[in-house]
Amino acid sequence: MAVSGSRLPTPPGSDTGLVERVVGRVLFWGGMTSIVLLIVGLVLYASTGSYKAHAQEIEQLRHNRMERPSAVVVSLGEVVRGLTRGPIDPVLVMTLGGLILLAVPVVGVAVAVPCFVKVGDRRYAVIAAIVLGLLAVGFFMVGGVG
Repeated sequence: MAVSGSRLPTPPGSDTGLVERVVGRVLFWGGMTSIVLLIVGLVLYASTGSYKAHAQEIEQLRHNRMERPSAVVVSLGEVVRGLTRGPIDPVLVMTLGGLILLAVPVVGVAVAVPCFVKVGDRRYAVIAAIVLGLLAVGFFMVGGVG
């Protein structure tokens, strides 16, 4: 007969909420950082009037003749280089926010692996490591490095 409110015994030294707290913080702060960058980029974009100039550059973009660093961004390195040289490009700020938003769940899985190990839950640590490995394989298969 189960007593109301009873819990299953946990191994000594385990913190059952550790994984939820750490992964939750990573997801929250990563999401907030990306949202802030997206909003800042959008405000910069609207305040500089860049949207008017970009409407005229669509034909040039199709023929890949643009000289601006934000014309075609194909790697994180190009985003960082574009943001570190010259004036801040609002499109690159928004691109960085989008890239962070895409990376946050992957970082969450990567953080979960050691948390599961620390708590002593080897099964979920192995599952999270497999998921992380599959994400890495997919990333490298599409040429995400560069």
